[in-house]
Amino acid sequence: MGVSKFDGDYFFNYTENEGLSGNLIWSVFEDNEGIIWFATYGGGVCNFDGNNFRHFTESEGLSDNIISTIIEDKTGIIWIGTNSGVNKYNGELFTHLTQNEGLISDNIYNIIEDKKGNLWFGSANGVCNYNHSSFTYFSKKMA
Repeated sequence: MGVSKFDGDYFFNYTENEGLSGNLIWSVFEDNEGIIWFATYGGGVCNFDGNNFRHFTESEGLSDNIISTIIEDKTGIIWIGTNSGVNKYNGELFTHLTQNEGLISDNIYNIIEDKKGNLWFGSANGVCNYNHSSFTYFSKKMA
C-alpha cells in the first residue's frame, strides 16, 4: 500500500506513516510546478513537493474524502472528482459542482480537459461536457 518513488537506484516507499493522507491511491498526477498530487480513497488529496506532504480533506473544504481522479486545467485550476461531485481548487479555496449545479452525477470517476479547455466528467450516469458555464450530456441524465 502507498506509493513508491524510484530515484534511478533505489525505491522509496511512502505510506500514511511517511506522510501520505491515505494508503489507497486512486490517481496520481504532476502539476505544472512539478508538485505530485495523490487522490486517495478516504484520505482526501495530498501533494508532495519532493520534501513535504500537504493534505486536503473535508476539514480544508473538500466535499468528500473519497477521491477518484484529479487533474490540472490549462489555467492552473485543480479539478478533483469525488463521491460528492467535483471540487475546483484555485490554490486557496475549494468550490463545488454537484448535480444541483448541473453535473450529470455526484459520483465522478474521470475528468479530462479537451483542446478547447472544456472539461469532460465521467460517471456511472454517463458523460457530460462542461464549458465553464453550462453542461452538455452525452447520455441520459439521472435524477
